[in-house]
Amino acid sequence: IKKAIRNNPNADYNLFLTYSFSSYNLSKIPTVVFSDAIYERTIKYFQEREPIFFEKYAIRKETEILRNSSIVIALFPNLKDEILRNYNKNTYYLGTALNMNFPEISDVNDYLLKKQKSTDIIFIGREPYIEGAKILISAFLTFNEKNGKKYNLSIIGINKSKFENNYLGDSIK
Repeated sequence: IKKAIRNNPNADYNLFLTYSFSSYNLSKIPTVVFSDAIYERTIKYFQEREPIFFEKYAIRKETEILRNSSIVIALFPNLKDEILRNYNKNTYYLGTALNMNFPEISDVNDYLLKKQKSTDIIFIGREPYIEGAKILISAFLTFNEKNGKKYNLSIIGINKSKFENNYLGDSIK
């Protein structure tokens, strides 16, 4: 995570597809976390047991991340309600739409000009999210081909060896 922050100092957000790790305490860049479950709830509800000692540490860390993230995105409406109640008031459920109220931007024109010039896309996720990464890569390669190959995609958290040979292309790190 530290290397990604160092290599991408102008990112608008650091996006994590998990509530288990983030950059909220490593960078001033706003942190967005997105997931489908809270670890403690997974253990108690699905495994029908109490967490053991090392899981309690992970739960405390996840609680800290949920409380300190700039934006929390929940995959399910009941998860959003639970996070709103217990952790973070900046929690959203996307539903079937992608419209969200992000924090207010002071100079919209300046922000849009900056975004129009941006050519970097960053995916941060672990191996369980490799299928989503492959979908992103496929869409990215098509998009980049149609747009003069001027964009770059960084995949962080999944080893390149997990992808098929020649799958990544030159514009993907």
